[in-house]
Amino acid sequence: MATFDSGDFVYTIIEGTLNVSVGNNNIEIVEANISSTVKNQEDSNIYTVTRIIEKGFNNCESLTSVTIPEGVEIISELAFASCSGLQSVIIPGTVKSIGESAFADCSGLTSVTITEGVETISASAFEACLGLTSVIIPGTVKSIGEIAFGDCSGLTSVTITEGVENIGNNVFQDCSGLQSVIIPGTVKSIGEDAFYKCSSLTSINVDFLNNMYSSLDGVLFNKNMTDLLFYPNGKDSEFTIPKSVITVAYGAFSFCLNLKNIGVDSSNKAYSSLSGVLFNKEKTLLVAYPNAKSSTYTIPNSVTSIGQSAFGGCTSLISVIIPKGVTSIGNYAFFNCSSLTSVTISKGVESIGEGAFESCSGLTSVIIPKGVTSIGNYAFFNCSSLTSVTISKGVESIGEGAFE
Repeated sequence: MATFDSGDFVYTIIEGTLNVSVGNNNIEIVEANISSTVKNQEDSNIYTVTRIIEKGFNNCESLTSVTIPEGVEIISELAFASCSGLQSVIIPGTVKSIGESAFADCSGLTSVTITEGVETISASAFEACLGLTSVIIPGTVKSIGEIAFGDCSGLTSVTITEGVENIGNNVFQDCSGLQSVIIPGTVKSIGEDAFYKCSSLTSINVDFLNNMYSSLDGVLFNKNMTDLLFYPNGKDSEFTIPKSVITVAYGAFSFCLNLKNIGVDSSNKAYSSLSGVLFNKEKTLLVAYPNAKSSTYTIPNSVTSIGQSAFGGCTSLISVIIPKGVTSIGNYAFFNCSSLTSVTISKGVESIGEGAFESCSGLTSVIIPKGVTSIGNYAFFNCSSLTSVTISKGVESIGEGAFE
């Protein structure tokens, strides 16, 4: 592949064209003023810059400003990743794709202008841009990739313009400053955990013309309000599940730091509530325990299963007693209950799901009773204080990383 140098840049000729990709050959570069065209002194041809090459400016910590010219169509993977001194960037409308992790870990980046014309924002494109406070996503963008703005803790304002269709998994996870989001009518899919651990988020409002989603009092539902999809993590302390709801998504109430009580409309046929805790109608499945509820809890004797993510992110929970009627502890049931120091698992439990007690950093000891036959992958992973584990006879399988 033919290359040539000019100034601070190295250019790679795209075979069979008069186009080039551009990268950097000066790790200490401060200003990257990329021209739209460049002359190759070796063949005297003038080439058009159409691409920022993969890792082209990666880890240029001294870089404070960059000019991306009109004509560039692709900003490749990791193109500007870890340019911690980069403060602002304007992405022209000729760019069709912002590559995976293109600006990831640009911690000093405070301003990003994404011009109308950009079509794809790839996975982790702006992940961990801690200084970024606001972003406007134009309607020409059809897809926002997973974790695209994950861990942008300074991000307080996001405008998703009419035209955007797909919001990927975990897109805004750990955006702790984000307070509200409006979903336009064109959005067709919102990925899992799109707003995971957005601790200040109080409302998600959906344009009434949207055919896939709806909202009520800032809570996200499917269009017909039969599926409750997500309760914003920073929202009020009490909520009543409407009568129309027949499905509550796994983890819908996880990490809701202010939530003390989940009620259920008396006409609802699928769910019930007891002392502010959410169950199925028969109270055999514990669905969700509010994060800000009491620090000790004894699960009712009617319960036979603890649902997936039922206690997920309940950082105030210190002690829980699981009665003998419970036969299964669901995946991630107690994930990241960081204050949990005591758990009593009674005889009767047969399976402990994947990640069931993962990241319960306060847990010091656990007794797995007789009757348990399987312990899932990563069931007690990252329980950093766990020093004593007693496993009774009868366990047939212990998953990968269960006690690492």
